[in-house]
Amino acid sequence: MLTSSYTHQFKYALSNDIPFSVKAGGMSNKNSVEGGLIINLSGFHGITVNASKNTVTLQSGVIGSQLVEACFEKGFCVGN
Repeated sequence: MLTSSYTHQFKYALSNDIPFSVKAGGMSNKNSVEGGLIINLSGFHGITVNASKNTVTLQSGVIGSQLVEACFEKGFCVGN
């Protein structure tokens, strides 16, 4: 769940017509925006593996190696 700080940033940008981009877990520079805000969500690393439903829920900052590790710990394999 987003904290109120992040919610405020999104609302501020939207209500003031400020362009924004969201940085998640990766290292790409493609999330830059000229004259706008970058909202960094890379600190959100939550992963929930539900083995009984065969589902995984990720937060926005999760990177591939974290996903693989979390799934492996629960006995699942991640392929591409």
